[in-house]
Amino acid sequence: MLLLLCVLTTINVVPDFGSQRLDDIGEDVFIYRITFHFQNVTAESVEVLERWAKVITPEDSIIEKSIGPYDTPGEIPPHGEYEWTDTPWIFYRWRDKAMEMGADRLILRMAFSFRGKQTGHLYVDSVDLPYIIDTSLAYGFGFYDTIVQVMHWEEKPLLFKLVDIHGLPVFNFMGELTVADPGVAKPLGFKILGVRPGTTIAMWDVNDTTYEIKIEVSPAVEDTAILPPVIYLVVGETREFFVRLTDSFMIYIEDTNIASLTDSVTTPELPYPIDVNGWSPVEAWKRCIEAVRFKLTGKRLGTTYLHFCDFTSDVDKKARIEVIPYADKPVARWRNVLVIFKSSKVRLDDTIWEQEYSQKQIDQIIEAAHRFAAFASYLSAGALVIENVPLIITDYVITEKNLQSAGKYGLALNPSTVHEVWMEHFKHEIGEPLSSFDGVMIMANVPRAGAAFGGYEWHIDSIDLVGLYIPNFWAYRPFGFSERTFGPNTEVMLHEWIHDLEIIARRSGVPISSADGALMEFEHIRPPKDPTYRRPRDEPTWMGYYMHVLRDQLTIDKWRRLQTRTKP
Repeated sequence: MLLLLCVLTTINVVPDFGSQRLDDIGEDVFIYRITFHFQNVTAESVEVLERWAKVITPEDSIIEKSIGPYDTPGEIPPHGEYEWTDTPWIFYRWRDKAMEMGADRLILRMAFSFRGKQTGHLYVDSVDLPYIIDTSLAYGFGFYDTIVQVMHWEEKPLLFKLVDIHGLPVFNFMGELTVADPGVAKPLGFKILGVRPGTTIAMWDVNDTTYEIKIEVSPAVEDTAILPPVIYLVVGETREFFVRLTDSFMIYIEDTNIASLTDSVTTPELPYPIDVNGWSPVEAWKRCIEAVRFKLTGKRLGTTYLHFCDFTSDVDKKARIEVIPYADKPVARWRNVLVIFKSSKVRLDDTIWEQEYSQKQIDQIIEAAHRFAAFASYLSAGALVIENVPLIITDYVITEKNLQSAGKYGLALNPSTVHEVWMEHFKHEIGEPLSSFDGVMIMANVPRAGAAFGGYEWHIDSIDLVGLYIPNFWAYRPFGFSERTFGPNTEVMLHEWIHDLEIIARRSGVPISSADGALMEFEHIRPPKDPTYRRPRDEPTWMGYYMHVLRDQLTIDKWRRLQTRTKP
């Protein structure tokens, strides 16, 4: 008990204001980078559980307060002064309301809840972050950098510092941003748009003083590498691709009798049905790419080329188009044990959490597994078949001993703590040897569920297995486009299973890109990202990337080489 009293020391939080920027998220906001230094914390790993905020005037009049805690921000690095960086949005409506109250500043009051392995719960009641809203108190202005580097087609907010005489940030809209050569970079409010590669100067006028910053616009990745080497199309099928057109660019296909550019979406005729209880993966794919601007359709078997040309720079990039038949029968087979733990009873912070899947939710998980298997088969052009065999465990309750921290994502099941449990059930309930399966998919209903994980590797009974884990978190997400189109859990199951596939493909000598390897439009290439794929902004899911992996990278010949345990 004395030890507990010793480690429960007061936590001091010292904020450090960093850069500021203006942004527009439907309404103007200031965004500040703030580093919190947590002092007097014991030398152990301490996790920030929750944080709350309210905006007040210096007289404690409430402008706005959060209804509940913000998202869990994650773990504080366990060394020296424990630090955590935040970037709160400060809305203009807060400033306007504070000014109506006659205040010259507003205050963002933060509160934190911590947990340590030895200390248990620790609290910080308030950290006050004042923002000056009286423009006349502005003392100093400056850009945070001397040079801003922006890619062609990229929008980037400028970082600046506008403070009062005490170094506190002044929160107000001041000055106007202009650019010397708008043909190189264009001001968008207080952002810079890279128009074409080159160098120019941006100028910000504040209180009759002009501040300058150098703008360097570099070529975008999309300017030099936008197309995969090969695009595989099934006859009658429509696929998306990414290009960015200007007045000097054009795209064309050499032989439009083999494939053609299109505005509409058509679907292929498959040699056998792969629908799941009335749900069609082909129709789901069609809906997924309808909004994408650039599409092409396979018209008859053969080879042609898609060209992307820039007349001003003599760029002529091309991708080979192979229009192929949908496979009459699969050449690769993958089998998963679909393990569903129905119940959990977890003690966290002196509170008992009891959660249980309903029968409807279990049916939903099994349905999602069927849909993921059908869609993977379609993405591979029929080269692959996946079978998921359910194993529902009702007599084992997940407890805190089965959980592990997933950092900022919350808690996750530790699969190694339950493999003996599901193996025992497997031996009694599944009338097949484990050696006839390639992977394990584990679903569990646990509190504070975090991210899903794929790419686990186990060695059980002299058998190497790969596996994935998906928490109940995914079942309760709001019904966005992916869930309405593919069903709850389907896209995330596919994503995590591709992590499993990466392992087997590498062992088989046919390596593929990571499930995490896709890039959005405008993103910089960084390992291990795939430089040959871009997801257009108008595409609502990552399914186009998964087709790129399962079809463009794993051709039917490579699927034949995949070393799974059973063949179709």
